[in-house]
Amino acid sequence: MTNIGSKPANEKGKIHYDRQHRGLIAMLEGIAIITIIVFILFYFVFGITAVTGNSMNPAYRNGQMVVFMRLGQNYKAGDVIGIKMTKGDSYIKRIVAVSGDTVDIHDGLLYINGQAMSESYAIGSTETETGNIAYPLTLKDQEYFVLGDNRENSIDSRSFGPVVLSQIEGRILT
Repeated sequence: MTNIGSKPANEKGKIHYDRQHRGLIAMLEGIAIITIIVFILFYFVFGITAVTGNSMNPAYRNGQMVVFMRLGQNYKAGDVIGIKMTKGDSYIKRIVAVSGDTVDIHDGLLYINGQAMSESYAIGSTETETGNIAYPLTLKDQEYFVLGDNRENSIDSRSFGPVVLSQIEGRILT
């Protein structure tokens, strides 16, 4: 005997299996799309890096994870940026001077264009490093002078000189 309007048992199972299969495929497609979007965002727009060392204390602490924005290259004094050095090291530093500015350091103070800077974020005395940079230093096009906030515990432009635009990974988002 056949029931009118009912499907054989094997077709019911097949319909159930097809729905599960389609649901799984839809879920995997969604995960793939989200993964691609996240990859694109973090490859072209954002980046993540860890703070290593204490050169940016107290604003940023050793081991803290920070996100930086790769877009926009109109950096200004006060911006905290991620820097990729030619030897592969990465740093997080604060821009204190931009292209065309003249930097001078003496008597434990930073001078930009002849003006002593009042830096509420900086701790410690700002001293020169021996022999690397001749002051006063006027920055060329696309050059930036960067310092760590913890001036007595920082490797920065006083050691390695100005950074150029191509070394900047992006602006740190706070």
